[in-house]
Amino acid sequence: MLNHRHIARSSILSTFATSVIVASTGTGASAQSIATFESAQSHPVELTPDGTKLLVCNTADNRIEVFTVTKSGLAWAGVIAVGLEPVSVRARTSSEAWVCNHLSDSLSIIDLSTMSVRATVQTGDEPADVIFAGTAGRAFVTASQLNRVEVFNSQNLATAPTIIAIAGENPCALATDGTHVWCAIFDSGNDTTAISEITVSTAVNPYPGDPNPPPNSGTTFSPPKAAGLPTPPKTSLIVRKATDGS
Repeated sequence: MLNHRHIARSSILSTFATSVIVASTGTGASAQSIATFESAQSHPVELTPDGTKLLVCNTADNRIEVFTVTKSGLAWAGVIAVGLEPVSVRARTSSEAWVCNHLSDSLSIIDLSTMSVRATVQTGDEPADVIFAGTAGRAFVTASQLNRVEVFNSQNLATAPTIIAIAGENPCALATDGTHVWCAIFDSGNDTTAISEITVSTAVNPYPGDPNPPPNSGTTFSPPKAAGLPTPPKTSLIVRKATDGS
C-alpha cells in the first residue's frame, strides 16, 4: 500500500541516481517523461563487488539502469525491467543483484550476465531495502509497513522467510558488517512532536505564559546560563506524550 509520508524523504544518492538516469537517455535508453513519483529510495545506487558495473534504480520507470565502469567514466549498458517502483538495489555477487520493488511488494533477482530477472519473490508490504549477511546466504529485507524484517534463504527461495519484528514504525534502510545487521527506522515511535514558535506562545503550550520548560523555572535556567550570553531567539518546542496519555 502506498504511503504518502514517504514523499518528504530524499537523499544525496537519489539525486545522483536521477542525474545518472538523465544522462543515460542520451545513449539510446528509451525512457518516458516523468515529473514525479511517490516511493522514497533507500539504496538506489550500487557498485558490483568487482567494480565493473554500476546499478541504478530508475524508480519512476520500473527498471534498473546498468552502466559499465570504465577508466574514462560510465558507459550505459542497458536496462532491466523489474517490479513497480524499485527503491533499493544490492549486488549479492558481481553477477547477481536483488531489487526491492516498493509498490509490487516483491524482490526481483537479476542475472547481470543475461541482463534479465531470473526470479521474483513476494515480500511483506512495501519492501524498502535488502542486505546480505552471515555465512548461510541470508538476505534481510525490511517490510516497512509491517514493521518487520524478513530473512530469506538466498540459496533456496522456496523457503518461507524468518520474521523479525521491529519495535518501531516504518523500518527502512539496512546496513551490515557481515555479522550484524542494523535497521534504520523512519518513524522512531518516541511519542514526540514539534510545536512551532508561534504556537508555543499560545495556550497550546503546556507551560502557560511561555516560560522555559522544566527543570527551568520562569526565566531562571537550571543549570544556570553562562554570564555574557546574548538573549536567545524564540524557538519551537519539542514535547512528548505524558505517561497518563495527555
